[in-house]
This record gives sequence, C-alpha cells and structure tokens, in this order.
Amino acid sequence: MSGIDTARRIREFDRNLIIVFVTGYADYVFDGYSVGAVDYLMKQIRKNWENYSGESGR
Repeated sequence: MSGIDTARRIREFDRNLIIVFVTGYADYVFDGYSVGAVDYLMKQIRKNWENYSGESGR
C-alpha cells in the first residue's frame, strides 16, 4: 500500500489529522494534496552519496 493509499484510508476515519508527506520524488506532489496533505517535503539528494558516512553531524 502506498503512502497516498494510506492517507486516503486515514481520511475515511479522520478528516482533521495533519498529514505531511516526505519523499524524494516530486512526481506525486499533487496526489498528496488531493488527500488533504498540509505539506509535501522533498528529501535532499547528495551528488556524492557514495561518500556519505551516515553521520548526521548532530
């Protein structure tokens, strides 16, 4: 089940729940808003991801 499908099912039971999608794909932005998502956050993509150590620096 996709995130959009899950949001649709959630909306059947709760019209007021705040939904925010987080993804690396811009293709589904409008689908997210169609289910009443408050926002749609895009993940950052690193060009040199193979050099990423996995540490967040926090």
